[in-house]
Amino acid sequence: MKLVQEVPPPQQEGQSELYIVATQFLNDLHMKGPLTLQIIQAGLLLSIYELGHAIFPSALMTIGHCARGGIAMGLHNSTYFTDLDASRSYLLSALCYDGLVTVDRELAAEGKKGMLAAIIGSVTTSFKREMWSRILTWDRKWLYIVTHFVQKGSAKPAGYLAAKSTRLDSKSSIGESKCSSSQPVIFATSISKYVFKKGRFAIPPERLLRASGLLRQDQKGEEKGVARPTDFQEHTSDSGVPDDIESERLKGMIYAESWNQLDSLHDELLKKDESINGVLAINHVGDITLPWKRFPTA
Repeated sequence: MKLVQEVPPPQQEGQSELYIVATQFLNDLHMKGPLTLQIIQAGLLLSIYELGHAIFPSALMTIGHCARGGIAMGLHNSTYFTDLDASRSYLLSALCYDGLVTVDRELAAEGKKGMLAAIIGSVTTSFKREMWSRILTWDRKWLYIVTHFVQKGSAKPAGYLAAKSTRLDSKSSIGESKCSSSQPVIFATSISKYVFKKGRFAIPPERLLRASGLLRQDQKGEEKGVARPTDFQEHTSDSGVPDDIESERLKGMIYAESWNQLDSLHDELLKKDESINGVLAINHVGDITLPWKRFPTA
């Protein structure tokens, strides 16, 4: 703190004697002492001083030490949603890219204007690191993706289908996962839902999945030709979706519908009786940096 508050004389370089002492002391703590939050805070203060006085590359190295320390202490858990965004985006890109291109051209030919995009609707996460994403289900509007954050190595795939990861385990069959224990160690489970839109036109997820080659046509669908539009909440046998895929879709809809029921929770804010009788709040805080004031007790 003393170093950060210090203002060196105009002729003195930023690397003053106090800076050198502080740097050596922090390095000694990194080498000998246990990692603590205080050490990370000291490192951040030192990096602020280094950045302010353009001491490079020391500033970047100090920030790097703090980042590694934060990871070691588990302070990087806020990256759950950043990692989640990368995981589900990669899944959609890998599975549906060809379908997106195909449907985009079809809609352009139909006179639909605008850019085709997959837009995230909302996310719910139940915290229980490695991430496993898959398509959970879909309805007329939304495509639901479930992601599991698992302990590294507790669940292993039989192989990888990406172009640069085509290796397969000869002892395992495709689609069969290998686990080091009977059940994977799961830290968190998240569900995300996407809507596909070209301009203001919403595209049914099934159309994209079919164009991406992810939905094979069953025998009934081939006899009847193109699958007719249906209420995706209640697929019938002539919807063109094979029975085994439809069974998995309906299984996933159980969880999706449970989540959708949370939409009615918005109506629980300031209900009629609360609006009439008034609601007491603890406080109104416009800035989270303001000091907390304990409310009076009886």
